[in-house]
Amino acid sequence: MLFGLILALPIVYIIHRFTNNWSSAEFFLTFNLLVTLAFCMLALLLPIYIKFGSIKGRMFLIALCFIPGFLFSLLKDYFPDITLTLSNLKQYMFLAPFAGLLILWLSSLISTAIYQRKEF
Repeated sequence: MLFGLILALPIVYIIHRFTNNWSSAEFFLTFNLLVTLAFCMLALLLPIYIKFGSIKGRMFLIALCFIPGFLFSLLKDYFPDITLTLSNLKQYMFLAPFAGLLILWLSSLISTAIYQRKEF
């Protein structure tokens, strides 16, 4: 993902520079957001897999994906418009993958500490 992000950055910049194609810039911001969410998901699951094992880790992954989706579908009338929220955060989306990497690095430190204390 990180390699794809690094590869896409100059291509999207060149396309955006020589054309007035705003959809390419929107695509890159969306890609940034997806990479950041993937980093955060990995950062959350890594210590759980090390602490509780693969079976409980998979159950946690299923719960992490389905419960928020189910609750969001039930309560979607009470949430503000997501496109409006994302347009307000658009200026910070270029920094989002770096924040995701920072969270992933902190998670690796936590996972290493858990692994060192784990008894086999």
